[in-house]
Amino acid sequence: MKILIGHNYYQQPGGEDAVAQSEVDMLRQHGHVVEFVEFYNQHFNDLSAISKIQNVISWDWSQNAYEFIRDRCRVFKPDIAHFHNTFFMMTPSVYFACKAEGVPIVQTLHNFRLLCSNGIFFRQGQVCQECVSHSLNRGIKYGCYRHSRILTWGVVNMLEKHRARGTWQEEIDLFIALTDFSRARFIEGGLPGEKIFVKPNSIKSDPGARAGMGDYFVYAGRLSEEKGIAVLLEAFKFLPDQKLIIMGEGPLRVLCEDYIKKGGLQNIRIVGHIDKKDYYEILKKAKALILPSIWYENFPVVIIEAFACGVPVIASRLGSIEQIIVDDLTGLLFNPGDHQDLIQKVRMLSQNNSRAFVWGKEARRTFESKFSSEINYQELVSLYEKVKKNKRI
Repeated sequence: MKILIGHNYYQQPGGEDAVAQSEVDMLRQHGHVVEFVEFYNQHFNDLSAISKIQNVISWDWSQNAYEFIRDRCRVFKPDIAHFHNTFFMMTPSVYFACKAEGVPIVQTLHNFRLLCSNGIFFRQGQVCQECVSHSLNRGIKYGCYRHSRILTWGVVNMLEKHRARGTWQEEIDLFIALTDFSRARFIEGGLPGEKIFVKPNSIKSDPGARAGMGDYFVYAGRLSEEKGIAVLLEAFKFLPDQKLIIMGEGPLRVLCEDYIKKGGLQNIRIVGHIDKKDYYEILKKAKALILPSIWYENFPVVIIEAFACGVPVIASRLGSIEQIIVDDLTGLLFNPGDHQDLIQKVRMLSQNNSRAFVWGKEARRTFESKFSSEINYQELVSLYEKVKKNKRI
């Protein structure tokens, strides 16, 4: 099969980038011919002030992207076009380019951008769905995208124009949601349910199950408000006998370091971004991975990585997460934002290593039966075949 895969990178790297590249590599390894088209939002920083304004106004349509993708379709002649992210340099114009050349389109829904201007249903420290229950203009009122009403207007303008045009309903043949929870949110937001299919994320390669357990817990991810990093630090302030290693970067790193220093929290260590080999070495020895998110995570790849290593997960009982982690089977769930409940769950696991070992074994079995690369490949190709067969779902 010949597949054109398109992805627009954000200015800061994230899980979407890893998933897009992983699926490209996976498809190529199975003998498919893949053309990977990459756009970069980083180029926005190189524009002049006037050009930036012009760019924001045209987030709904890029003629350059349209012509480029249409040309690639003519030359490459793909059976399928699969897009991961089109915001904001690529724009939805690429769907029309593919349609003009008769190429069916698959779109993975990595975040909630089609329903929410900041893409994460999160505002002022809590889940917010006002753009669904009221209108997208709520985002402009609050300046939800990058704390800017002007930039948020650019997102809302793009979304409203394509809603009016029927782009999501008419141009895209099949959507991939990552969980049933996410699928339900998109249907609630107006996307056609008959076109939305669930396929979880996966990882590029199997790191293998761990051989033993260390004496610390791990957090791996972006250091930002919605990830619940404040809840995590507050909990471990009252767990001086429990070690925590934090892997990741983000806008709150300096604040986290100041909090640790001022509190004299010698049990917490931030190692920042590290290479994959060292990352897995640390993860494999952890008692558990902690995921304290206070927003609707879509499908954190870090959960799959932990499961693959045979490491249980302690996570917020919120959104998609409680559909991925089975409480008291592959880990523990705690009330989102509740550091006292998190303390109890950490104590429960740390005082019962045999139970943690059993949870880790079950996590590994879950990875092998649901989230391995081979299963992901089979599910993805099955969706491609469905689109090819029906052309229009």
